[in-house]
Amino acid sequence: MLMTPQQLLEDALTRHRGVLGCGIVFGDDAGASVGHDEREAPFVPDDGDGEEPGFLISITDEDPERLCAVVRVAEDSDVLGVGIDLASTEDWTQDERGERFAELLFTEHEKALISAADGSVPLLRAKVFSAKEAAFKSTATVLRRWYESHDEELYFEARDFELVSWSESRGAGRRDRAAISCTKLGISRIEISFTEYADMAFCVAIAC
Repeated sequence: MLMTPQQLLEDALTRHRGVLGCGIVFGDDAGASVGHDEREAPFVPDDGDGEEPGFLISITDEDPERLCAVVRVAEDSDVLGVGIDLASTEDWTQDERGERFAELLFTEHEKALISAADGSVPLLRAKVFSAKEAAFKSTATVLRRWYESHDEELYFEARDFELVSWSESRGAGRRDRAAISCTKLGISRIEISFTEYADMAFCVAIAC
């Protein structure tokens, strides 16, 4: 039986220390009270103009679904960031549009993973895309804190991450700009977990 998004998040965090709690809010108002930094990354605001320490947050919005994940961590936790992403299969059908997106966004390794796997090609493609997006989102909190003490700009995007394996133990690789940036941010690995929700691929990424 497939895990729910909440179960997947809980399961992904069981392997880590210093996790004090987690939850996923569903619906149009999910994440409505959070703040956003200048890169539009969400954070839990404090009573003033700052960020409440000890909270990691990620939002995914794929019409008609909206989910917001919140994780509370201790100061000594090895979890540095969390990212979630929903990806519809509609953009990944085996037609000219879907093929063009796959060629543009997927690495040769990812295309080989899809070809070798059993299952629906549109769903497999949606999983790969959601993994790249979730991995990128999982760096947001660390990146925001980097800019608090560094003037150097770090440039990378979701396509700079690569799904290494369908197994969460290997997770997402970092290529080129993402590899350089994650090294500077102190992120040594990003773990990836999948399920399906509302006929879409759902991914949780944990940055450590």
